[in-house]
Amino acid sequence: MKEKPLDQEVNYLKDHADIIKPALDSNPDLKDYFDQVVRDHGNVDAQKVREVIEDVETQVFLLEKNESEYDALAKRVLLSSSDPLEFKTACALMDHLRQDRRCRGVGFLTDGVGGQDFKKVFKNQSGKTQFKSFKGDQVFGKDEDDESYDRATPVLYDALKTAENSPYDVALVPLESSDTPSGSLLYSAKSTFGAKKLYLIFDGWGGMTADSSFVKNFKKMDEIDGIMCNDELAQKILQHQLPEELRSKILVTGTPVTDSLELDRAEEYAQNGRDRLNLKPEDIAVLFLGDISTYHKTNNQVNPRINEETFSQTLAAMIEVAQAQPEKKFSLLLRPHPRDPNKEELFALSQQSLPENLKIITAGRDEVSMQEAAYAADIITSIVSTESFLAPTRGKRGVFLGYKQSGLGGKVLEGLYGSDLVKSIDLAKNFDVVSEPKEFFQLLADYQRSSEESPERSQSTAGNSINRIMDIALKD
Repeated sequence: MKEKPLDQEVNYLKDHADIIKPALDSNPDLKDYFDQVVRDHGNVDAQKVREVIEDVETQVFLLEKNESEYDALAKRVLLSSSDPLEFKTACALMDHLRQDRRCRGVGFLTDGVGGQDFKKVFKNQSGKTQFKSFKGDQVFGKDEDDESYDRATPVLYDALKTAENSPYDVALVPLESSDTPSGSLLYSAKSTFGAKKLYLIFDGWGGMTADSSFVKNFKKMDEIDGIMCNDELAQKILQHQLPEELRSKILVTGTPVTDSLELDRAEEYAQNGRDRLNLKPEDIAVLFLGDISTYHKTNNQVNPRINEETFSQTLAAMIEVAQAQPEKKFSLLLRPHPRDPNKEELFALSQQSLPENLKIITAGRDEVSMQEAAYAADIITSIVSTESFLAPTRGKRGVFLGYKQSGLGGKVLEGLYGSDLVKSIDLAKNFDVVSEPKEFFQLLADYQRSSEESPERSQSTAGNSINRIMDIALKD
């Protein structure tokens, strides 16, 4: 029997729950209803189901400048992002493109958490050039043979109609998961949207293993003209991970990630962050950056509860060191990943009895900005977050929680980088890869809080990376 349209929509929500739920954080009523649907609690309300889908579906934002705002040979640029880090990069690029006379128009594809954030940014925009918003009329389960339904219009069709009239000249696409618009553009930026150049922006230091979707399928994608990355460490990692055919295309440009650290405001952010989080001058602050427990989907050796177990073991190590050194004061700053559907479990784990000299403080997006959280901390920990790589540049200690037991972070790090690169990262200045909780215990036991050193940028990415990226992307 053919599945009814409403059943298809409900099954879609259930199948993509891990992606949809975090994107509903800004709409508590819809999020509560979504939880009920996923758990098969209560009656299914067709209108509510439709509202959830419309709230998180892919959207297209178009900016077309007036003729007086661009030069004769100006180009049209196609961008995308969904994930929080890549969204920041896309916003920085769009801010520049709005003013750059070498650009005549921008198309931006987004969904998920990035899509929700962009709506807030878009609402506050001002100036002559504005983004026009398109929402797809895509309704899951529409039957073209059923006259009671209008023909389904895929959301990308809105952008495609514009591209047919005036094709995009260049696409700047971040490396994200395959179920995002970015994943789609790697296959369609040139062949469908008419772009003459396609550049991949790699604004992290990991994510391209031999088993990754990108490495497995890059030959099926549109030809990539260049891969822009942060610094020499990112270049070294890419050269190790990428197929030989792509290694010559790596370009060290820096990215908005490295430009956005605002090192000249480090002391201001540190003071604001510590004030907001009620940290005392003597508190040794450890920032725990949460992840998402999905690595097991591509590596069956990884614990399906890697994020929760890593936090639990890290907290246990901090409790132990606080008991061993009662003269010191410790604070664990908990900042869950914005796309983590199980973030409530981390908060539940933190509600246990603690030594008097240890406190757990919520340091999420509602409490402090990323800048305030990072500069307020002394040590930045994660399984493999970009922020741990950025920590030394901020003047902080960057710690990767590579616990090897029970298929935790050690499996992820070695899967991403291989044992040789993991050793290189561990030996680099102000980086640590801890392979078990007792190593983290020792790191904390030895740590002495002192006046912070002034962080310095690496010479290769000093200055404005956006100008370097645009000089490559928009050249004649």
